[in-house]
Amino acid sequence: MKTNLEPVAFIIPRSTGEFIVKIRYPSANVDRSCCGGCSTGKNKKLAVRLASAINAGFAVTDQKICVDVNGNTYVSDRHQFLGRTLNASLKRLGF
Repeated sequence: MKTNLEPVAFIIPRSTGEFIVKIRYPSANVDRSCCGGCSTGKNKKLAVRLASAINAGFAVTDQKICVDVNGNTYVSDRHQFLGRTLNASLKRLGF
């Protein structure tokens, strides 16, 4: 059976006014389906652009299922963006 490793991004607004974009793999059937995220500060438009790039499949690549030292499974991936140059990274990806 093939495992679906398509990422789903969601935006979490914090009480401080900043936004966190988290990545999940809901249909991967692993122990830890949430694997990372990125803060966009108080810039909601940047958070929406990042979530769009992740959901379109451009911002996260090389997904694979791994096992940690305790035997729990999780999805490892490679981000095609850097937090401090997020705007430039998203422009490079076409978002």
